[in-house]
Amino acid sequence: MKKEGKLYPLDTSKLERIPPYNIEAEESLLGSMLISRDAIVSVIEIVASEDFYRKSNQEVFNTIIELYIKGEPADPITVADQLNKKGLLDEVGGKTFIHSLKQYSSGGQCSVLCPDCKKSFYLKKIDLCCYRNSNNGL
Repeated sequence: MKKEGKLYPLDTSKLERIPPYNIEAEESLLGSMLISRDAIVSVIEIVASEDFYRKSNQEVFNTIIELYIKGEPADPITVADQLNKKGLLDEVGGKTFIHSLKQYSSGGQCSVLCPDCKKSFYLKKIDLCCYRNSNNGL
């Protein structure tokens, strides 16, 4: 959630349980995108920003895609610089976090990680729908 230019974590306090997610898959996917332009092409066909659980990962993903669309390199340095220009670098974890994503890179495993991130997204949506329905007496 973004308020006043700052990122806030998803408020799960009203949920009986935390929705499904896979942070390792998210960060590995982002790491792959920072290393390979081919990975970006593969990922954008399957995964959307909303598929990421962490808002910081959503912002990193969006920034990578913005740079890709502009035809600019989307490496840790340019992504960190772009996040800094948006005033979000510290909010996502700083330069250290951006550079650390490369260590989680899956190489050619995007075909495995994309469906995993998408699956977590769908499970989150199902959880949220069930929660809303149970609280509305439906």
